[in-house]
Amino acid sequence: MWDVGTSCAENVHGGTASAEIRIVQEKRISCQARRYFRWIVERLRVKGCSRFGKSSCQPSEAHVKSNRIMASEKIPIALGADHAGYRLKERLRAYLSDKGYQVEDLGTHSEQSADYPDFAARVAEQVQAQKAKFGVLVCGTGIGMAMAANKMPGIRASACNDTLAALMSRSHNDANILTLGSRTVDEPTARKILDVWLSTPFAGGRHQRRVRKIQKLENH
Repeated sequence: MWDVGTSCAENVHGGTASAEIRIVQEKRISCQARRYFRWIVERLRVKGCSRFGKSSCQPSEAHVKSNRIMASEKIPIALGADHAGYRLKERLRAYLSDKGYQVEDLGTHSEQSADYPDFAARVAEQVQAQKAKFGVLVCGTGIGMAMAANKMPGIRASACNDTLAALMSRSHNDANILTLGSRTVDEPTARKILDVWLSTPFAGGRHQRRVRKIQKLENH
C-alpha cells in the first residue's frame, strides 16, 4: 500500500532516478501522508479520543487542512545539531520561530567539528524533563542522532527522510524526537517533514500497547 519508490539517498545523490521521477515520488508520498492523516483523525474522533483532550485530538477543519499545529499553542521544542547539521538547524530554527513555536537552540552554534551524541543528549534531557514537548535533531543523515538519543530512557527518536515516515513515527510510535539528515533531505523537504511530524497525533489504541512494550525494554 505504501510504495514510496526508490530511497531518499538515491534521489538526492543521483544515478538511479531522473528529476521527473523524483517529483512524482514526492507527490505520491505527500498524497499518501495526507490521506493517512485524515484517516487517523477520523479514527480518533470515532474512538472518543480517550488518549487526548478535545483540543489536541479533534483539530478544527482549518487545522487539518493546514496540516500543522496551530502556532498559538506555543509548543516548546528543543533543537540541536552537530556541525554537519548546523546550517539546516539554523534554517529550521527560524522556520519554527516564525510559526510561533518556543524554540530552545541547544547548539551547535558553528560549523566547527562537533560530536553529535553531545547534542542528542542535551535535547533528550529537555524532553525527559518535560521542558520541551518535542525535540528536533539534525546531523549528516539523522541516523547517529537517533541512535544516541534512543539510549536515553523515555526517548523515542525517529530518523525521517520523507513525510510518510514522519507521519507513521508519530501516529504509530509516539515519537518524541525527530532526527533529520542535512545530506539526505533539502530544506523544503525538511520543512514538509517537520510540519507533518508536528501535526500528527498519536493514534493510541493497539499502538499504545506496543509503545508500552518499547518502554519495558528500557529495564532489560
